[in-house]
Amino acid sequence: MKALNDQVRHEAESSQAYLAMAVWAETNGWDGTAQFLYAHSDEERMHMLKLMKFINERGGEAEVPALGAPQAEYSGVKAV
Repeated sequence: MKALNDQVRHEAESSQAYLAMAVWAETNGWDGTAQFLYAHSDEERMHMLKLMKFINERGGEAEVPALGAPQAEYSGVKAV
């Protein structure tokens, strides 16, 4: 189950990273880019939840990972 919980962490980190990029894009006038990134954040979160349910349903215990803050500042949309 460790490998699956490690994947849960990767999905959570990806979701947070996309979310931070979306916020940056939205506050810098890149609304279409922001919507695209918000959708990707949601998708990664859904992957995380599916994995957590899978772990629990098979007798394991899914771990809710503690995450550090993702990068929040970018030099431009290409850096995102």
